[in-house]
Amino acid sequence: MTLSSGRWAAVYFCAAVLLSLFAYWLSLPPSALPATAPDTEFSAERAMAHIEATCQEPHPAGSVANDVVCDYIIARLKEWDIEKEVIHEPHTRGGNSVTWQRAVLARIRGTAPTKAFAADAHFDSVPYGPGAADDMSGIAAMLEALRALKASPPMKNDVIFCFADQEETGGDGARAFILHPWFKDVGIMLGLETRGTKGPGLMFETSDHNGWIIRQLAKAGVSPRATSIMFDFYDRMPFGSDFGQYKRLVPGYNVAYIDNFCYYHTRLDNPENVNRNSLQHHGVYTLGLARHFGEIPLDGNLYAPNASYFNVLGDWMLVYPGGWGWPLAVLALLLFQAVLIGGVAMGALRPWRVLGAFLAVLGAAVLSALLWAPGAAMVFMRFREAALYQNNAYCLSFALMALAVIFFTVSSLHGRIRPAEWIAGGMVPWVVLLLLFQLFMPGGAYIALFTLLFGTLSLAV
Repeated sequence: MTLSSGRWAAVYFCAAVLLSLFAYWLSLPPSALPATAPDTEFSAERAMAHIEATCQEPHPAGSVANDVVCDYIIARLKEWDIEKEVIHEPHTRGGNSVTWQRAVLARIRGTAPTKAFAADAHFDSVPYGPGAADDMSGIAAMLEALRALKASPPMKNDVIFCFADQEETGGDGARAFILHPWFKDVGIMLGLETRGTKGPGLMFETSDHNGWIIRQLAKAGVSPRATSIMFDFYDRMPFGSDFGQYKRLVPGYNVAYIDNFCYYHTRLDNPENVNRNSLQHHGVYTLGLARHFGEIPLDGNLYAPNASYFNVLGDWMLVYPGGWGWPLAVLALLLFQAVLIGGVAMGALRPWRVLGAFLAVLGAAVLSALLWAPGAAMVFMRFREAALYQNNAYCLSFALMALAVIFFTVSSLHGRIRPAEWIAGGMVPWVVLLLLFQLFMPGGAYIALFTLLFGTLSLAV
C-alpha cells in the first residue's frame, strides 16, 4: 500500500469513526428538564420525585409495600382532582387458583371525544428489587404527564391511564382494565416498560397491521427511536408484558429503554441508577402521544398493512409500506446486476477478481467468527460477572477484532483487486441477506436493501 493510498485509508477510517459517533449522539434520549420547567411540560426531575418516594424497597404484588405504592398513586390523583376508578376484585385463574386483580385508572375527559388515548405501566416490582426503572419509571412518567395535561387546555379526546398491579405475576392488573367499562372507549394504547436503567426509549413492539400508527408516530414529535426489525424480532421472542394483552384488542405501541440490562430485576434497579434522560424520553412519548392523539379522530379504522420503518437521522423516520419489500428488493437486484454487467463490459470489473473479493470478504467473516467464538466462550466461562456488567466493552472489542481482520484481508490483497471489485464482491453477501430477510424477517430487509442500493450507486459512479 503506497503512502498516498494509506493516507486515504486513514481518512476513510476516521470519517467512519466520526460518522458512527455522530449517529450514536443522534440516538441518545432527550435531555432531562428541571423542576422549574413550565407546568404544561414534562419534567424528569419532577417525575423522579415519585420514584424516590416509592422505590426505597421491593414492593411485589400482595405485599404491604405494594399497598403503600398503590395508595401513593391514588393520593396524587386526588391531589390533582383527576377522575379515577380503583379496581380491586377477586379473579379465578382456573381450577382452585384465585387472585386479586388490581389497577388504578385515571381519566381526563375531552371536549368532543371520539375514542380515547390510553397508556399503561405497572407499579409492582419483583421480590428482589425496588423496581425503580421496571416499572416505576413508567408510573412516574404517567403521573407527571397527567399533571401536565391537567395544567393544559382541554383536548378533544379522552385520555385514560392504567396504573396496573401484578404485571410481574401474570398481568392480572391489565386484565382488570380490559374487563372494565372504560376499556371500550380506548382507541389506541401505549405501553411503558424497561429492561435496564438507561438508554433511549425504543418503540420495539406494536400491534399487527401497524401502518397507520407508525405514520402517526413519525409525525407526533416524540423523538421516536424505532425500527421494524425490532417488531419482527420481538414477535419471535418468549417475552411478555401487559401490552401483549392489549395489542390483540386495540392498536398501539410498546416502549422501553434497555441499557444496563445487568441491573434489570435486581437490587440495583433503584432510584440512584435510573437515568434522568431516559425518564424524560418516557415522558416525551407519554405526553407527546397523548396530545397528538388527543386532537385527531380515533373512531375510524386505525389499522393499515404493516410498515417498514427506521430512524435515518435522529428523530426523522423513514416509513414505507411493508408490501413494497419484494418490489424494492427485485429493483435493487436488477440494478446491481445491470451495474455488474456494465462494469464488466467496460473493463472496470474483472469477473474473477470480483469472485476473489467475494471469497475474501466471506473468509474474513468466517475467520472473525472463529476468533470470536472461543473468545466469547472464555469471557463468559471465566469472567461471567464482568461480561454482564461490561457487555458493551466486550462487544466493542469483538467488533474491533473483526475490523482488524477485514483490514488485514484487504491490505494483503492490495494491488491485485481494484476498489470497485472490492465493492462488487462485498455486495454479494448482501444480496443473499436481502433475500433471507424478505423471506423470514421482512421488517429487517431495509438493512440489506439500502446497503445494496448505496453500494450499487457507488459502483455506478
